[in-house]
Amino acid sequence: MVSYSKVLGMVSYSKVLEMVSYSKVLGMVSYSKVLGMVSYSKVLGMVSYSKVLGMVSYSKVLGMVSYSKVLGMVSYSRVLGMVSYSKVLGMVSYSKVLGMVSYSKVLGMVSYSKVLGMVSYSKVLGMVSYSRVVRNG
Repeated sequence: MVSYSKVLGMVSYSKVLEMVSYSKVLGMVSYSKVLGMVSYSKVLGMVSYSKVLGMVSYSKVLGMVSYSKVLGMVSYSRVLGMVSYSKVLGMVSYSKVLGMVSYSKVLGMVSYSKVLGMVSYSKVLGMVSYSRVVRNG
């Protein structure tokens, strides 16, 4: 997998999660080596750590904390009005601010975000996505 987002000034590469990521807009760098993972975003005031998803995460800007212990996962973001739960990707997600709902049941996954103009579908990461930037006026 290779991806590019002009809006985020982002490039990604995966080759099944050996992964590198860079986003100019988010001031973000990531590294994975199959989810030994570190992440830093200057703009989001975010740090992450994984060691294969024992994971902790903190973002000052998003008012976010995460915890994983291999995706038993809980997540909260005050700024996004978001809560997540995983119990190993049985997963539910809700964000008031993004107008977003997600569901996984181990990545059979559906996603919708009104604000991001986004729909996703996975059926275990065969994945289809659509995103349209919503502009007011």
